[in-house]
Amino acid sequence: MYALPPFVFLVLFSEWTLLFLFLILSVLGFQEYLKLVIITERGIRSPWFYPIPIALVYVPLTVFGNGLPLALWWYILFLWIVLWGLLRPDLVRERIAWFAFGILYCVFLPSFWVKAGLEASRIEIVAYALIIWSGDIGAYLVGSRWGKCRFVPAISPRKSLEGLLGGTLAAGIAGMLFTLFLIPGRSLWEGLGIGILLCMVAFLGDLLESSLKRKAGVKDSGRLFPGHGGVLDRFDAFFLAGPAIYFLAVYWGGRP
Repeated sequence: MYALPPFVFLVLFSEWTLLFLFLILSVLGFQEYLKLVIITERGIRSPWFYPIPIALVYVPLTVFGNGLPLALWWYILFLWIVLWGLLRPDLVRERIAWFAFGILYCVFLPSFWVKAGLEASRIEIVAYALIIWSGDIGAYLVGSRWGKCRFVPAISPRKSLEGLLGGTLAAGIAGMLFTLFLIPGRSLWEGLGIGILLCMVAFLGDLLESSLKRKAGVKDSGRLFPGHGGVLDRFDAFFLAGPAIYFLAVYWGGRP
């Protein structure tokens, strides 16, 4: 939870600090992802040029990217991924697949938080983040106290049905509260639905990251946060929830 105050500050301070925050999370998260892949996949190595495709995702979100169509930026990104894959023709499919998935997971999806903050209210973005954190805390407290039904042991032995239900309840309540105070124009029932939706998406993000760690045989994705793991350990739910946040902030509820 000590990451919460700086996260909220950087999101609210300006559009540039919002972009900087998720750019850094993407860079660090992608580094952790590459390490997990290198452990398990033959012939996969961390390319020296990996910051370039990350920049190709975030630059179009700034004033420096307004001159080119977004499709052209993505075409350039695809060419970079193909180039790296062709460096090992015998593993071209594996290299392109793992690298492209890493860009999608660690860069493209979290960039939607920035897009939402640029096109909607950054206060609303904070509200959605607090809902996700509330669900995570609720799942941990209920699961650690009453969790008995381990329903995904092959991926995460500690995940329990009771924890998921507790997290869903906490996220639903948080959704209603934060909708009431931070998201104008939403009803309490909409807040409840938002909370449940974000909790489900966050849970899938948690399972995805857990499966990557289990495949690699490691407990944590990194050591950035002592005792709490790395960026992927702390922000896995945020990464997968990016497009959902953008949809809720920009399009849902009759917004343009």
